[in-house]
Amino acid sequence: RLIRAAGDGSALRLAAEYIKCNSGRSQLPNIAGFCRSLGVSVGEFEGLRRSHPDVYGTLCAVFEDEALNSDVPASVLTLYMRGRLDYSEKRDADDAPVTVVFQHDVLNDGE
Repeated sequence: RLIRAAGDGSALRLAAEYIKCNSGRSQLPNIAGFCRSLGVSVGEFEGLRRSHPDVYGTLCAVFEDEALNSDVPASVLTLYMRGRLDYSEKRDADDAPVTVVFQHDVLNDGE
């Protein structure tokens, strides 16, 4: 169901519906719960990384935003971000310091 939703463009709507139904509860709306609500495995969600990388990235960003704006303790948030949102994998793979890059000329803003 998730792969089909990614193909027809409804995956983001399904995520929004899941988040709306689970907001305000003591639980953080998360990827595993989203998958469970659709009746699919987390492995199918991970499969989007190869089959629909744009949808995978967007869904990860949505759940990252939900996590960062939640009231969960920092320790739980850290585990979630490392475990489900690949934060430790990204840091290890890059093995480079964080840099800030401006993609526009700040001196010409507004022109």
